[in-house]
Amino acid sequence: MSNYGIICIYSDPRRAEDFFRVGLASGYEYAYFDLGFLYESLAKQEKDEKQRKQHYEMALGYYERQIRSSLISPEAYNRRGLCYYDLEEFPKAIQDLKKAICLKPNDPKYYSYLGMIYSASGQMTESNRCREIADNIKKLKQIPEYKTKRQQYKHALVKLLTCEGTFSLERQGDFWWNPFPDWGIAFDDGGIFLGNCLNWNPRVKTFSLYRCHLSNDGMRSIAEQLKSNTTIEVLRLEWNSLITNAGIWFLADALKENLTVRKLSLAHNDNITTEAIIYLINNAPDQLEEISFVGCKRVNQTKALTNASNQQFQLKDREVLVRKTTNTEG
Repeated sequence: MSNYGIICIYSDPRRAEDFFRVGLASGYEYAYFDLGFLYESLAKQEKDEKQRKQHYEMALGYYERQIRSSLISPEAYNRRGLCYYDLEEFPKAIQDLKKAICLKPNDPKYYSYLGMIYSASGQMTESNRCREIADNIKKLKQIPEYKTKRQQYKHALVKLLTCEGTFSLERQGDFWWNPFPDWGIAFDDGGIFLGNCLNWNPRVKTFSLYRCHLSNDGMRSIAEQLKSNTTIEVLRLEWNSLITNAGIWFLADALKENLTVRKLSLAHNDNITTEAIIYLINNAPDQLEEISFVGCKRVNQTKALTNASNQQFQLKDREVLVRKTTNTEG
């Protein structure tokens, strides 16, 4: 929307409408949105209830046309959702704000608006969660390093902040609410930045990275966060061939201070050896029930068990270690 159009909305709405209709006739791609915003603004200023509702109906109609156009517009969903909010049609408002988030998940204002709508509808748990996400994204964007990351990496970071229960990244993975195509991610920093954000979302119980070019430095950043993490129960770091024994030593030392991780999978990491697994076994915390090293070509499971001083583990399914005191069935 041009500055002239914005000025006209508040000073001369009729001239603004004529201006926007000229844009519509000339094929301007955001003309429907501009007309919707004009009538939404008029509705907010209108004191007569009947006229107010008519303006909102006009605004909703134009936002609908913008949404149905070939141009994908998260802001059209956002504005339409806010119109529904003003009309106290909260379920429709929530649906539209979720769609806006799907299209642009790293914009904190959409989470703030969604939290506002949840609050108005009496859903305080959801409201507080949305506001928490908005605050975390704002904090994330203030970090200079964030601005240098590729778009896929930014999406991964936002997914970490917004997911519930399970966080999983893969070079061809799906994302929260499936808003993206199958974009892959290969860390350009070995996963250091993402690892440093690990504890920002206390709702993550399963943390999985597959084929993401996780490095020893990335493993160290994850390990440092795990020392104070109290929610993650399952840790899967698979098919990351940049990890060597050094990365496993960082992880093993961190797990000694962790009280929640019960299952660990290091499957198909080809550059870790039997010595690293022995170190991991010997330093395994009491709550760690299972260690998987399926497909690790340089690991000899028999040698690992024989040479480990900690004899609390036994082999299950050839390349999976389970603690002897746990139920090994299934």
